[in-house]
Amino acid sequence: MLPDAPRLIRVAELLSTARIGASVITYHGLGGLIPSTYDLVVEEHVGSGPVRTWIKTKRREAAWYHSDFHDVVSRVPREHLERKLRATEPSVARE
Repeated sequence: MLPDAPRLIRVAELLSTARIGASVITYHGLGGLIPSTYDLVVEEHVGSGPVRTWIKTKRREAAWYHSDFHDVVSRVPREHLERKLRATEPSVARE
């Protein structure tokens, strides 16, 4: 998981609160997660990377996120992501 994982999760949470019809445009990917309530509606190569347009079309979240990285858009199960985040949390020392 990336060092900025908490920030990327926060961005995904903020995107989740947007109204239906909200759009997100990424260039070279967001580098993180897009909620499952968004659909990828346009993808084209511009300059040195892809420009993607996402539109929020659904109210209810599914059990996955879109991962929007430079060359690849894929689905990441929420459960898998939560496990990865727990593995990167600093452990608390016990006395």
